[in-house]
Amino acid sequence: MNNTSKRIAVIGGAGHVGLPLSLLFVKNGFSVVLIDKDERKINMLEKGQFPFMEEGGEDLLREVLDGEIEFTTEHSKLSKCDVIVLTVGTPVDEHLNPLLSPVFEVVEQLKPFLKDGQVLVLRSTLFPGMSEKIHSILCNAGLKVGVSFCPERIAQGKALIELEEIPQIISATDKETMEIVRTIFSATTKNIIELEMTESELVKLFSNSWR
Repeated sequence: MNNTSKRIAVIGGAGHVGLPLSLLFVKNGFSVVLIDKDERKINMLEKGQFPFMEEGGEDLLREVLDGEIEFTTEHSKLSKCDVIVLTVGTPVDEHLNPLLSPVFEVVEQLKPFLKDGQVLVLRSTLFPGMSEKIHSILCNAGLKVGVSFCPERIAQGKALIELEEIPQIISATDKETMEIVRTIFSATTKNIIELEMTESELVKLFSNSWR
């Protein structure tokens, strides 16, 4: 599979996690649909304006602006994509437990636009077992969508540097999905670590705690 054979959608693509990743994907030859509900940020990006502080961000945005990247607020664009990367933030409650409802709400919003053969990549903080639960939700809806948990572990403002330097942890529900996520993330970093789904979810929790 070469880079240009897969189209990637990034949900929450105008945020601190989604935007740097989207730009690196485009830089490395992928076609990207950046989806975000914040219309103001989408308008800024279309004009070549970076919506927050990110080292090297505005330069890279301008570099790829004429490339294979589309900015939109519409989830309907997902139907033409092969890989969907979900970068929705996970808030915490008063006991610092992650609130998973925003993630499940977004999954429900995406379901009408998903199709068999796609891959859903989760990068949010999740309880161990939640990636498998999301996979079950999609299966119960009659969708043959591979699910992958690939936790983000970057520092805000240093994402473009750390995405290339820090090992990327990947996991998936099946071998085919694992091969696809290995391919897309190998374009951003040469150091890939393959784990089981629950192991990856625990790594994300340990990483958050260490920070």
